[in-house]
Amino acid sequence: MFILRQAPRLRPYIYTAGILFLAVWIVLTSANRKPLIEQITDRGYLRVVSLAAPLSTLDIDQTRTGFEYQLATNFADHLGVGIEFIIAEDHQHVFQALRDRRADIAAANLHLTPSRESIYQPHPSYRDSRTLVIYRKTQGFKRPKSFADIKEGNIIALDGSAEAAQLLSIKPDIEVDLLEELNHLDLMTLLQNREATFAVVPSDLFSRVKSYHPELAKAFEIQSDAPAVWYSLKSEDQTLNRAVSDWLEKPESKRLIKQLNRDSTPPKNPLNFVETHAFRMALEERYKPLNPYFVEAGELVGLDHHILAAVGYQESHWDEDAVSSTGVRGIMMLSQATAEEMGVEERTDPRESIIGGAKYLRKMEEKVPDRIPEPERLWLAMAGYNVGFGHLEDARILTQRGGKNADRWEDVAQFLPLLEDPEIAAKTRHGEARGSEPVTYVNNIQKYTQIIEPFRRLNQNRSIKLKPLD
Repeated sequence: MFILRQAPRLRPYIYTAGILFLAVWIVLTSANRKPLIEQITDRGYLRVVSLAAPLSTLDIDQTRTGFEYQLATNFADHLGVGIEFIIAEDHQHVFQALRDRRADIAAANLHLTPSRESIYQPHPSYRDSRTLVIYRKTQGFKRPKSFADIKEGNIIALDGSAEAAQLLSIKPDIEVDLLEELNHLDLMTLLQNREATFAVVPSDLFSRVKSYHPELAKAFEIQSDAPAVWYSLKSEDQTLNRAVSDWLEKPESKRLIKQLNRDSTPPKNPLNFVETHAFRMALEERYKPLNPYFVEAGELVGLDHHILAAVGYQESHWDEDAVSSTGVRGIMMLSQATAEEMGVEERTDPRESIIGGAKYLRKMEEKVPDRIPEPERLWLAMAGYNVGFGHLEDARILTQRGGKNADRWEDVAQFLPLLEDPEIAAKTRHGEARGSEPVTYVNNIQKYTQIIEPFRRLNQNRSIKLKPLD
């Protein structure tokens, strides 16, 4: 042990020797350490930290999927290794996993921001994006076009996100509520629930879900360019960064990214504001326990379970206790006679009702010519069930006479409303009928069919519930 009080002149030499020893130790340690890409190859798997969020990583019905999951898995395949995913709670925990060296790459729909580059290595971008301020459209509320127009209300952003960093770099004195353990969908729900006035979100996500939030709109951009990137912990070792860069430049990787961008863009929401709100409320409050029954019924009768679920929503809004003035009841609104025919003992039992309704729909299809393919046969069967098969046949004859395809639902739907015209109906075999009703009935079911899965996926990644309309 050195006693510096007795030999103070040695102090500088001791410090210098210590620094030199530490420098030599670091150099020797670094020299003996394999390049990062070799460490991953030797380990046999790539460690990826991600988020449970749209455009990131999703667990749907015990199956893992999502844009980042599929992209990172493809990169691991390119390296010839397996993959291990860590699902973090929020952005802060994503970067904590990098700092703790528990992950090689962060792939979580993260966006480029200079404030991260002192600690983290951004890899080349794979999708363009911008940072948006969004708001809830309300009667009498004028859309702000810049921060100068924001006179009151609160702004929310995700703590640790690129958009929060960009906001604070542009407006360091602005008051913003930085929220933890939430995702961008939660921000939108808070905005819709009127628990916030403005939210800061990336455009690549908002552009995909804005039609599912018809009450929300873009106010303005706070930065023109914030592309999506992967991050790693910053290091002089650039082997992983070069590997990612080379892989992203491959034609097959570019094709994959285009395909993932298409797959991650849900169909446009065909519902209006009130319909959308009611549909989301029903999904949040009633649909989840019914989904396995729709899947079971679909497999039993050979129909897409989303179509059956859409029929259930059209009939009862998935309310097992629903009852009409004519006595039909349950999820699929079966009459007593139909229930008995389909072997349903209790119409208000969700599973029995759904399976019974699916069997009955299949039976209705037997009245439609076999030459007609799915799903056209089913749409025609539904219309016939709603208006009567005799009237459906009259409409198909009118369709054929009109030079259209009588085996195609879209064509028949144009002629069904003509049955409400007494002069036209008088020339048909079965006479006048409420021809517009089956068109609305089937069209509604088609709309619900195409958005059930996108809405369900969105709802599974929210931790905040939607409030009823006030």
